[in-house]
Amino acid sequence: MSQPTRPSDLLLERYLLGELPADQQRALDRLLATDAELQARLEALRGSNRDVLAAYPVGWMARQIRRRAAAAPRRVAWPRLALRLWLIPAAAAAALAVVVPRLVRAPAEQSTRLKGSPAPLELFRQSEFGCERLGDASTARAGDLLQIVYRAGDAPYGAILSVDGRGVQTIHLPARGERAAALRSDGPDTLAFSYRLDDAPEAERFCLVTADRPFDLAIVRQALQEAGVRASAPLRLPAGFGCHCITVLKADEQ
Repeated sequence: MSQPTRPSDLLLERYLLGELPADQQRALDRLLATDAELQARLEALRGSNRDVLAAYPVGWMARQIRRRAAAAPRRVAWPRLALRLWLIPAAAAAALAVVVPRLVRAPAEQSTRLKGSPAPLELFRQSEFGCERLGDASTARAGDLLQIVYRAGDAPYGAILSVDGRGVQTIHLPARGERAAALRSDGPDTLAFSYRLDDAPEAERFCLVTADRPFDLAIVRQALQEAGVRASAPLRLPAGFGCHCITVLKADEQ
């Protein structure tokens, strides 16, 4: 005899938002009253939503969406351009729907729980379950879709580049050109496009390099070429430069 299907996280998120039909809401109420494991899952989702809302406040997210929407018509030539609403957990999406109802129409999604102080550079992977934050030395596969988020702090200028196992470098920031970009300092900034990992072997290393003055990307390119994808190899940069790197290990395809 087959086991009954367990409620999905998507269903539980909709339950938290009060979006379920009345009969489904009552059925889950009854199930939650006797199922400790399901209660624990629900509390974990509540905690995840609280943590992500603390790291990405609704007001900031609304400004980001408006800015991306305003920029989209001028950047349609970018093949990866998209509104990456999968970064918004269900609770944030519901709150933003009041502010920008025509933009936020993503399904409720599970989000990774953020712990400790936010890092200057973060990577998020899109999945069928929502989004997952990738820490240093996390494993990923060819075809995974990544979103890059940075926090400038006090640094006015910076660049984000990556290098893969073949030694191929990719510029993620600035959007164009070979000079450092002016960084946004009013909270975390999500790049307006996603990045799909290719089949390069071993790893891909992403680095945010910052400085108090504009600089040529050749400085970062040379440092990346020397260090490669080895997570333990520091980037040799001039005095006064800041750097934060995340290395994503590539899983072997079977």
